[in-house]
Amino acid sequence: MKKYKQKIKYDSEGIIQQVQNYTDEYRVIMEYIDNSIDSAEDFFDPVTQEYSKEIIIEITITGGKKSEK
Repeated sequence: MKKYKQKIKYDSEGIIQQVQNYTDEYRVIMEYIDNSIDSAEDFFDPVTQEYSKEIIIEITITGGKKSEK
């Protein structure tokens, strides 16, 4: 299985703007997952209702304190 990794970097201002659009901080993470699935549409076969490649989405949170994440 071939893996595709993509790091997403955002500046603090961009993150703050996105978070302000949602009342739940976890909704921002769900948006990243949703966008990742949307990006995998090229691998989806509507006839079989399956992806031609295994889709794995990993989220890694870095930083020790909540203010650093």
